[in-house]
Amino acid sequence: ILPSQRVELAGLAIAADGRTSVLVRATDGTYGVKPLADISTDGGITWNGFAATPPGTATGGGSIAIAADGSSIVWATQDTSSVWFSKDGGKTWTASTGIAAQSQVVSDGAKPGVFYGYDTKTGTLTMSTDGGATFTEIWDGAAGNSYGVTKVKLAPNDATPVYGSAFDEGLWRRSPTLDGSSSAFDFHQLFAPQFPAPDRTMFDLTRKNGNTRIYLTDGTANGGGIGGGPAADLWGGGERGPQAGGVSLL
Repeated sequence: ILPSQRVELAGLAIAADGRTSVLVRATDGTYGVKPLADISTDGGITWNGFAATPPGTATGGGSIAIAADGSSIVWATQDTSSVWFSKDGGKTWTASTGIAAQSQVVSDGAKPGVFYGYDTKTGTLTMSTDGGATFTEIWDGAAGNSYGVTKVKLAPNDATPVYGSAFDEGLWRRSPTLDGSSSAFDFHQLFAPQFPAPDRTMFDLTRKNGNTRIYLTDGTANGGGIGGGPAADLWGGGERGPQAGGVSLL
């Protein structure tokens, strides 16, 4: 692999028996690397380039995701004015609607055809239930004077809860079971920002003892240099328990 090549494995489809069988990846082709994206149907042993790429893309890259059953692929290329979807394994591509170009896309590992897209420029989180054809805004992470959504993830042991973080907004979750969320728009704040603006919350999820474990950092600019106060803290917590997802300072 050339030093200038960036290969991003950004989407997975999980077979019914629980094994990962179909994967897609997008490549930054700025320096001539080909193919711009490819697919594996044997768990990553062999790869084949898509038969076609979205109209207008010369460098591909960006963010890519595949439905849980492999029925559709969503690709937000880095150099076109649209996000694209394909329902024939990459042979043809059609522009999605309701989602900003160059968004980050995530597939729902439990519900085939469900995708999420978040745009760090406008700060919005969108959702598609038709394989990536149309997206609808479900959360405005730029509420107030925030810079917008920074990350979206689904729980590793249960794809029902959707987690999202945003500048100056902390960490939020939509979960009918844990939070009583009654609609696609019903997000609840799990973690409030700890610093004055600009405050950035970054997080990740893992599985521990059958439950989802949350790790996050929350920080701001440190104007005092090495002798100044802490610019960030590390927090952690479980999805289940007395606080149902509360996090504690580590």
